[in-house]
Amino acid sequence: NTMGGIGAVLLLAVASLGLVDAFLAFPAAGLRPARVPVQRAQRVAHCGLRAATSQFGLGKLFGRGGEEKGAEKKATGKAEALKAELIALCDETNFGVYGKGETPNRFDEIVNKLRDMNPTANGAESARMNGRWKMLWTDEQEVLFLVEKGLFWDPCLAVYQDFDVAEEKFGNIIEFDNESKFTVQSSFEPLGNRFDFKFQTAQIKWRQFQVPIPPVGAGWSEQIYLDDTFRMAKDSRGVLLIVQKQ
Repeated sequence: NTMGGIGAVLLLAVASLGLVDAFLAFPAAGLRPARVPVQRAQRVAHCGLRAATSQFGLGKLFGRGGEEKGAEKKATGKAEALKAELIALCDETNFGVYGKGETPNRFDEIVNKLRDMNPTANGAESARMNGRWKMLWTDEQEVLFLVEKGLFWDPCLAVYQDFDVAEEKFGNIIEFDNESKFTVQSSFEPLGNRFDFKFQTAQIKWRQFQVPIPPVGAGWSEQIYLDDTFRMAKDSRGVLLIVQKQ
C-alpha cells in the first residue's frame, strides 16, 4: 500500500502495518467380622478396600489423582524449562533481526514442543490474553526493519501488544527513543485459538509531531501457545510472534 503526501515517515508507517499478528467417610457397615483365616481376611480386606476406593472415587485422591498431579507438575516444569531456554535464544537475536541465532534447529524444536504442550484451549477467547505483552522475537520483516533502523534518528526501544478481550480490542505499539512511537489500534473477533482482526486507527508520533495515517490491514492470528506469562502466535501470513507478559 502506498501513502502519499507525508514523505518517508509514512512509508515506514505503511510498511509497519504488518505488525499485527495480525497480531481454567465411608458409611459404617455395621457388620460383625466373620471368623476366617488371617490370610483370607487380609485378601478380603484388600479386595474390599479396592472396591470401596473404586466406588467412592478415593483412588483419585490417594492413587491416580496423585499420579496425575505429579505428571501435570512434571509437564509444567518441562514447559518452564523450555520457555526459559527459548527466551535466552530470543535474547541473542535482537528480537529476530539476527534470525534464529546460532542454533535455528533447536529454536524450531522448542517452538514445536511448546506448541504441543499448549495449556490453554480456546486461547484467543481466554482472559489470559488480557494485558500488555512485550515482543521477544518475530520474523515480521516490516517490524524488524523499524527495530533495526529506528525511526529517523530515534532507535527502537520495545514492541508491545495490548489486549482487552472483553472490549474485543488490541493495540500494537512500537516505541522509540525521545517518546516517539508508532501505534495501530485494531478490533478483533475471537473464535477458539484464533481471532480475526481489522485495523481501525493508526498514528505515527515522531518527537513532538503526530500524524494520523489511514488504517489499512486485516487478517487472523492463531495462538499456538498461551499461559499466564508467555504466548506464541502465528498469523495469516505465517509470521511467528513470541511475546512475554509485562
